[in-house]
Amino acid sequence: MEKKIDGYEDHYLQINKTYPSVVALKFFLGNNPDFTLRKICKPGDKVLDIGFGDGRDLNLFLDLGFKVFGVEPNEKIVKHTLEKLNKETDFIDLRVGSNMQTTFDSRFFDVVYSSAAIYYLPSQEHSILDALHESHRILKDSGYLVGSLCRSDSHAVRDAVKVNNNVFILEDPFYKFRKGQVYHTYNNHNEIINDFKEVGFSEIKIYDYDVDWFGTRETLFLFFAKK
Repeated sequence: MEKKIDGYEDHYLQINKTYPSVVALKFFLGNNPDFTLRKICKPGDKVLDIGFGDGRDLNLFLDLGFKVFGVEPNEKIVKHTLEKLNKETDFIDLRVGSNMQTTFDSRFFDVVYSSAAIYYLPSQEHSILDALHESHRILKDSGYLVGSLCRSDSHAVRDAVKVNNNVFILEDPFYKFRKGQVYHTYNNHNEIINDFKEVGFSEIKIYDYDVDWFGTRETLFLFFAKK
């Protein structure tokens, strides 16, 4: 377990320059037929990035005029990202926290965003529902939860230990810094819709993302849901 945390920390602490992810660009700037946050969000809105990692999407949110918040479970990564951004603290609030416990007040955010992070489980005793309940709690009424979920055929779970039909303990042969992490994956749209409905979300839409990056097949479910 200690090796897993060290690898994760070392990976993010050596990243000093980042660019927005394609997921954030599509959600917040894309001219998508079914849904785009450019038609919903406005300057001054509060946006939380759960599991911001190297901070690649935070500058985009700042440039769009949002009040930007973020959580990561590692204090060194939070400090490193703040120093890397070099922004006025009035516009950004990054904290130690997780998808299960963000530390923010109830009904606080207009948008909760989580790309490749909300499905991390601290242990096998936790479930994806714990994370979804936390996002629901901190969203304002009519706020949106948006992001990506891991598909069960993703390269990320190759060689992983299968706990059940949805949960895997990663081996991470590609990137070698997620070994031992617990992932909740989904097999189809109905599984996601059922979990979101159980927590209290509505207007749930799920879309497929399937790209073979020259030998590493990245498969995700992109989603948005309204509180």
